[in-house]
Amino acid sequence: MKKALRCCLLSAALVAAVGFVSPSFAEESNPLLQVRIIEVKPDRVGEFWDLQKEMRDKRVATGQDARGVWRESRGAVNVFHIVEEHDNFASFDDTGNPVMEKDEWARWLARIQDTIDSHELVNIKLYADLRIPPAEEKDPKLLMLRYRTVAAGKIGTMEDWLSEKLVPALRDANESGITFGRITLGGNPRTFISASRFDVWNEMDEPGPFADMSDEESEAFFAEYNECVVDARNLVLRYVPALSHKAPEELASTD
Repeated sequence: MKKALRCCLLSAALVAAVGFVSPSFAEESNPLLQVRIIEVKPDRVGEFWDLQKEMRDKRVATGQDARGVWRESRGAVNVFHIVEEHDNFASFDDTGNPVMEKDEWARWLARIQDTIDSHELVNIKLYADLRIPPAEEKDPKLLMLRYRTVAAGKIGTMEDWLSEKLVPALRDANESGITFGRITLGGNPRTFISASRFDVWNEMDEPGPFADMSDEESEAFFAEYNECVVDARNLVLRYVPALSHKAPEELASTD
């Protein structure tokens, strides 16, 4: 159990800097992520891709905020995660400049809906104070998501363990890039999500910073974790740069 935890939760660059939206990350107090998890009909992925590319180009042309698109890399490779960052819940209703004219939008929406089997909307609160910046800001390639659901009444215990034990230990181990979040709407609010960015698959197999712990040390370190967590699963996503874009100010700085 303890070895499995070390492999599952603390692999190579444990919870390395997440590029949920883009490689950059707003230094704001607990920003929110809105994640659309879309299962595309297996025989319509190409059409879905083309329509999302059209949307990406329209968003860039009209100065929309950053949007990141990820695709599941194992198993359900027809599932996409589309992510936008917000300052607060009120900003979810701030549509800004229209991406398309009304009639054009209706046609695009009808076409995209015809390619989709299911759609789920999830909101995630990021713990900005737990973040350790990455050693290098660059476009992500692979993202390991780790979902950990805690027992009822254990959210505070998990938050304390993260802030008082795990994060300080990672900082002491000179780990670069750490981000944690928790689902607030659209899913189980007792589910924490952490993320690790990798360039290649074999980086996920490297030993973690706590691999040399004895069984006794591991037992003590993970005591609160083992007390809290009732369900765990991992998911690997691949970044899709062709369908993603940065914020207007970031795009301008690269021109």
